[in-house]
Amino acid sequence: MPADRQPSAESTGRGAPDPSGGEGARRARRAALLFLVLVAAAVANCLSASLVFCLQGKFKQKPGPIKARVSGRLERNERGRFRIEGIEVAIEMSDDASAIQHFDRCAGQFEDFCIVTESIRRGIPVKVKVTDATGKLVHQGG
Repeated sequence: MPADRQPSAESTGRGAPDPSGGEGARRARRAALLFLVLVAAAVANCLSASLVFCLQGKFKQKPGPIKARVSGRLERNERGRFRIEGIEVAIEMSDDASAIQHFDRCAGQFEDFCIVTESIRRGIPVKVKVTDATGKLVHQGG
């Protein structure tokens, strides 16, 4: 194969493209952002499901809808490779937490039962906060 037609890391699917710039770097960034979105969504979904399961399944409460917002930081390491540097999840409840029986118990344990979050935390910092309908911060973890 001529020297100018050698397969590149992105064309063969092996390794990461050179982070110095160009189309390969743009593709690498898009791929890294997609991965960040998937990981962050999995963390937010797992935390939300864990909180709802604790309230509904374990303590037979009927909380209203919740909303989860997630953000993540994507940065390059010392070798120029993209890495997820942190994830932050904000869960907003539609109820006043003080009106939900056993809320304090669920707030104290729902993160521990989230398989995704606890697995991700082994390598990526994850911060969690829960606010109730009044806007009061009722739980903070991570």
